[in-house]
This record gives sequence, structure tokens and C-alpha cells, in this order.
Amino acid sequence: MTTTTQDDPQRSDRTRGTVVLVVLLGSLLGSLGVLATPQAAHAATFGITTSPGTLFPGLVTITGTKSSSATVEVTASPDDSCTIDPGDSDWSCELDLADGNHTITAIHTGTDATVTTLTVSIRVLGAPVITTSGLTTGTLNGTGFPGAGIEITGDVGKTCGAVLANGSWSCALGVGTGTYSLSATQTWANVRSERGGTTDPIFVRVDADPPAWPSFTAPAIGTRVTSQPTVFTGSGETDGRVDVFSDSVRVCTSPVVSGKWTCSAALANGEHTIQGIQWDAAGNPSGTSVGFTITAGAAPASATPVTPPSKPVPDRATPLDPVVPAPTAPFLPAPVGGTSGLPPLDTWEVPTDYGAAIPSATTTNSASWTVGLILGLGFALLVALPLRLLVTTYRRKRGYFPLDAETPRPLLSPRVTAALFLAAAVLLAALAGGVQAEVRYLRLAIAIGLALAALNGVAVLVAKVLGRRFGWGLGIRLAPLLLAIAAVTALVSRIAGIQPPIVVGIVLAVRFAPSVATRARGIVSLVQVSAIALLGVIAWLLQSGLGSVTGFLPSLVSETLSALTIAAFGSALVMLLPVHRMPGRLIWEWSRTAWAGVTLASATVAGVAIAGGSGFPAPWVIGGALGFAAVSVGIWAWMQFVHPQFTAEP
Repeated sequence: MTTTTQDDPQRSDRTRGTVVLVVLLGSLLGSLGVLATPQAAHAATFGITTSPGTLFPGLVTITGTKSSSATVEVTASPDDSCTIDPGDSDWSCELDLADGNHTITAIHTGTDATVTTLTVSIRVLGAPVITTSGLTTGTLNGTGFPGAGIEITGDVGKTCGAVLANGSWSCALGVGTGTYSLSATQTWANVRSERGGTTDPIFVRVDADPPAWPSFTAPAIGTRVTSQPTVFTGSGETDGRVDVFSDSVRVCTSPVVSGKWTCSAALANGEHTIQGIQWDAAGNPSGTSVGFTITAGAAPASATPVTPPSKPVPDRATPLDPVVPAPTAPFLPAPVGGTSGLPPLDTWEVPTDYGAAIPSATTTNSASWTVGLILGLGFALLVALPLRLLVTTYRRKRGYFPLDAETPRPLLSPRVTAALFLAAAVLLAALAGGVQAEVRYLRLAIAIGLALAALNGVAVLVAKVLGRRFGWGLGIRLAPLLLAIAAVTALVSRIAGIQPPIVVGIVLAVRFAPSVATRARGIVSLVQVSAIALLGVIAWLLQSGLGSVTGFLPSLVSETLSALTIAAFGSALVMLLPVHRMPGRLIWEWSRTAWAGVTLASATVAGVAIAGGSGFPAPWVIGGALGFAAVSVGIWAWMQFVHPQFTAEP
């Protein structure tokens, strides 16, 4: 059976209509897709690749991506912009912007006039400006971005604090006379890890030596000046200047040309005390010269005497012999702080630069620590071990006092004696750097006293805590030997001009009961010396972070930290000597490995923090250590091998 199907005309028409509709709809969607594709690509390819918050040390380069057919306009301000024309899909824009925070706007314009805007915030911190040129007293000045930190690198490493609100900065280099190559770097908001631009190196000549007092050739001492103005003349240091004071008031000033100077001032009638201050070309003051008197005004009419005087009256108009200034110990260098040139009682807020030669911890590098390690090895091999060899040689030949020998009852209270010992140590530490008759050195003595009190307090506290914790019998005694060593190091530092000076600030030591074992003595001594060295490290880091200061309280804090740094490292090294009743000997007798470890670590850090300063005569110290080691080994060899041949019985 065959079935025949006939097509429905209406159904065919509907089918054809559907197909046409689908085709038209697809064409429409395709055309829309073509139109939408550039926009999608446009939105996907435009961007800024510079990271937000980027710190630029100079010129700013903003980078990004775009559609190759589009233009990008980058704007930081109406006067700082650039336009990137169609071309590559990567773009960059270089802008010269002032220091500070900036918001960069990038506008992307497509071929169809579609606009997309993006922004990014960046920071700019260029190189500071060093305004000091040529000759200086040791202070470097400049300008920078307010709030930024300043670091000095080159021949001198120094952290100098923040730029002031007026854009100026000043940094005391703490170095001796000489020529130095220096650069300055700005750090963002005084955060040292975010470094901005660095200046090109410049050469600065430091003159840290104060000039001599100016001399007066006129008017003569005791002269009566009958006409005004009074003319002052004298000699001084060429290219400097001289200020003349009458009764402590400056009345005139004059440049020194070819060693001569002259200035004049009108003086009121009466007797006046005349003084002068010489300033050299670098700006160092000489301090106030010895005063002499003159009289201004006509001489009073003399009345006819009724009876002759019993004693002759000297003629005040007759010139007296010139006053020769007292010598200022030419064999001693000038104090590190120099002379302020101010009245002595007006220097409370003037820094003394005590410890200014200590290098900043932030400027150390691998080379610094390599030198420190070499110096640490030198201390152990050329000083500590030869000294033990020498002392033990004579101890065997001449006998040795027992460690715990009884001492007679003291005449003074132990606390009074300890206070006197501490005061003597403070005086020695201050004299090691040199002092002047100015009240700022009284502030320095207070700072050193605080530092040494803290140092001895930590040494005693550590020993007491360990003794109580483990039941070890121990007490505290005075250490005259350490005070004697402090006197020697202070004298050597002062005469040789060593900066920073070598200071020993410990005056208290531990006394062990005879029942305390060797191991316990060694452990207490090891922890005690380690605590002292650690205290020095902490003070060094804090002093480095403090930077340059002015004012009474900041100067007091800075000088306290400097004194604590110097005294802690100096005391630790002396205490580590393995001789006599030193803690180093007790550590040596317990564990030579422990002694070697703590000695090398302490001496290495001290070599960086103390001997790493530009004012420390490291070559001379190394030469002296070599000579000491040679003499010590020679004496030991003589006593060990040669001397017995002469004393042997025939």
C-alpha cells in the first residue's frame, strides 16, 4: 500500500520565513560583534604597569599598555604632561616632577573617540643639594625635601637625621682635619630602606683645628684713648676674621688680610675690658682671648696736692708689658667638640660631638665587617693570647696571689667607695676626649655618668640574677685594676687624639666564694661580658638612629648613648683578657672554645663600631699590637728555653 504525502504550502512559507529571519538576525549580531570587538579589545589592552607607590629617585617614567591605534595623554599637572601617539601597544612617559607625592592621570582615546581614564599614585625623591663647598669645620650643610632623611656616604658614613621644615639640613661629620670625598642621599620619610636620589661625589676639606687667639697691637694695654672712635689693630690668621669685644659686647669686626686686621668703635668714657675672637676661614673660633683694660676719655684735671703721697702712683698712660697668654698644652690635641666661641655659660644647648667619630650602623657593609673581623682576630692573637703567655710566665716564676684572698676591712663604706670609683671613671672618660671651660662639658659629664651607671648596673644585675637562680655564692667587689687601666687608656686616647676614645667604664667585679666550681664561674663571666657587649650594640644602634641633634635634652641623650657605646665595647674587651682576676681568665679556665667565640664576636663588633671610625688610628694600633706580641713571645721564649740554661746547677 502506497501512501502519498502532499506538501502544505503554508508550512513551507513559514519554514522559509524562519530561515530568512535567522539569517538576518545572525547578520545583525555579527555586525554588532564587529562593532563591539574594538571596544572590548580597547578596554582589555589599556593599563598602567607602573606599580602604585613607586619611589622614583629622579626623573619619573610611567609605563603601560594600550591599543596600537589609540592615543594616550599622561598628565601630572598642567605643566607636566606628555602624549603617546598611535603606534606600539606599549607606552612610556618621562616626567620631571618635584619631590613629593603625585597622582598621575592617563587618558586613553580610541579611534572611535572612546575615552578611558586611569590614575596611579607615585612618589618622587631626588638627590639633596650639598651647599657646603671647599672648606668647613666638619659640618656639612644642604637643602632637601622636608621630612626626608639624609645619609652621608663615601669616605665618611653618617646618618644625619631629617630635613627641617624649611628645607635645610646640617650634619656634623665628626672627623679630623683632612680632605674627604662625600655624597648625600635622601631617604623617604627618614626610612632608610626607601632611598631616593644620591648626589655626585664632592670633595670637602675639613679644618677641625681652632686658630690661635688674635693679637692686639693697638691700643696698648692700659692706654688712655682720648679721641673716638677707638681704632683696634692686630694680627691674625689670613682669610679669617676677628671680632672685638668691649666688656663682653661685640663692638666691631674685621677681615684678616695678609695676617693683619683693623676695625674701630666708639667707646663710652671710662675703663673697658677688651677681648677678641679669631675665626679661621673654615669657621672655627679661637675662643675668647685674655682681656686687657683701656680707658676712654680725657684724663681728669689733677688738683694741687697738699701733701705728697706716701707711695708713688704709676702713670696709667704708660704702656705695660704685654700679657702673654697661658700655654694651652701644645702636646695635647684640641677637644673633639672644639671651642664654641660663645660665653661659657651660654653653651648648655651646644653639642660636644663626643662620640661623633663613631660610624653609623646603617652605613656598614661587607667591607666594614671584614675589617672588623680582621681587627677581632688581631685582638685575640696579638694582644689577649700574648698577654696571657707573658703573665703566666712570670706567675710561674714569681708566684701568684690566690683568687679569693681575704681583703682588710675598708675605711670607707663600700657604697661611698663605689661612688668615688664611678666618679673617677666618669672623669677619665670625659678627659679622654678633652674638655673646655664651658657648661656643655658639665652636661657631657652627666651623660657619661648615666652611661657608666647603667653599664655597671647591668654587669652587677646579671651576676646577681645567675647567683640567686642557681644558688652560687658570689658577691660584688671594687676593681682597682680596671680603674687603673681606664686611666691609662684615657691618657693614651687624649695624647694621641684617638677618636672615638678608648674608654673602660666598669669599676665593679664579681667575687666568688671558694666553693663555686670553675664551670659556674665561667658561665657567670661569659653571660656578664656578653650582656655588656650586647648593651654596647643596642646603644650603637640607637645612637645611629638618632643622628645629629641640637638642644640640651637631645644632646644629653646622644652623648649618653655615645658614651655607653664606647665604654661597653672598651670594657668588654678589657674584661675578656685571660689574665689576673678578669672574667676572661675564668671563661678561659672553663672553656677555651667559649672564650674564643665571645672574644672574636665582641672584638669584631668593636672593630666596626669603634675602630671603624675615620679618626681611629687603626694602623698604629695594629703596629703596636704586633710589637707587643713580638716582645711577649720573645720574653716567654727566653724564660722557657734560655733562662733555665743560666740557672741550671753545674
